[in-house]
Amino acid sequence: MRGIGGAVTAGLAAWSAQAKTILHISDVHLNLTLDEMNYGFDSSPRLLESALSYARSVLHDPDLLLYTGDAVAHIDHNESVLAKTVQTGFSMVQEYFHVKNVTAILGNADFHDYEFYVTDPEKGGTNPTIGMVDAPWKQALSPSHFEAFDTRGYLWYQIEPKLVVISLNTVPYSVKHKPDTKYLDDPFNQFEWLRRTLVEVQTNGSYAYIVGHIPPIIDSYGGESQWELKYMLTYQAIVEAFPDIIKAQNRQRYSPRKRKCVGFPMKYNLWVLIMQICRAYGLPSLSSESLRALTHRMKADDELLHEYYRHSKADSTRLPPCTTSACLDKVLCTQTWFSTVLQYRECLDEQSAERIGIPHWLHPFPRISWMWSLVLWAAVIVVVAVVVGVVHRALKRSSYQTIPGPKEFEP
Repeated sequence: MRGIGGAVTAGLAAWSAQAKTILHISDVHLNLTLDEMNYGFDSSPRLLESALSYARSVLHDPDLLLYTGDAVAHIDHNESVLAKTVQTGFSMVQEYFHVKNVTAILGNADFHDYEFYVTDPEKGGTNPTIGMVDAPWKQALSPSHFEAFDTRGYLWYQIEPKLVVISLNTVPYSVKHKPDTKYLDDPFNQFEWLRRTLVEVQTNGSYAYIVGHIPPIIDSYGGESQWELKYMLTYQAIVEAFPDIIKAQNRQRYSPRKRKCVGFPMKYNLWVLIMQICRAYGLPSLSSESLRALTHRMKADDELLHEYYRHSKADSTRLPPCTTSACLDKVLCTQTWFSTVLQYRECLDEQSAERIGIPHWLHPFPRISWMWSLVLWAAVIVVVAVVVGVVHRALKRSSYQTIPGPKEFEP
């Protein structure tokens, strides 16, 4: 995503008897050398100020600032420019919002893209990658939180008596992460920490909201995995063990805006509320049951699916139409949390087959496309027909009665 279209989200969350508010800012991609507000490019300081000004008019005093990374533009930088850009962007946010509870999450573009050196958190000390851009959070976080963030890049926050926000360092799990550390089963010992933290949350009768930058999914753009498979499977196993206490997982830029969204339609200094998901889709809540029901409705309604597609991309004026079956199937299949690209492609094959009326029983071959499945079934049918014909003829011959020839007799 370029710029901040759809990256500023003001949300409502019923965490306690009184609803709390979240200001979600992500993927600012600030370029300090830009002055214009050009659509489709990285953000200039003017564009960020415009977005923040409007966000403050909608949500003046949020309870939580969810700042989820990628503060730097899509160009090569030296370390001093990286640090200055991250500092400038975060300072601008603080000028508009004085939020007590602030998350500290780094994205892949907050330093040299996807480059994150993995260190041993047990040894303590500042991680060299985090240390390049950690200055903004020294004042925003408590000393204990800052120490944890500076060492490993992940921590937890007690936002409410019964709610904990868990922020993860997801860059080491990326398929694009460098240097290559796939040989590590648990970079930064984060999985072990996450499991312990969730057990503690469960023991205390509380709930968890897990946030990060790079989501553990097959993305909706290129149909590619965002995490290395072994990390994806480990994470899924952890969160699936705590279904009753995990209230939400932030899927970042690959998900629909699940609350009130802010984005620009035609002009770059004109901001409007795009949609509110409960109202737009007639949902009683944002529970898992409601969202699953929405997915089933989209499966049977291409217009609803296309509307979802537009909203998920912040109704961009440059958004290409998604009206073909292939495009709509991609949108639908990204609603399921698959572990592998193969599973995602199988979903696409299933949807394609259903659209053209191929019966479900013609899909016994999960690892091949529906076309080859159809060819194989046709071959099987031909073989069966031949066998049945041969057997039928054999049985028919066996039932013949021998007619005796004329007998000679003497008169």
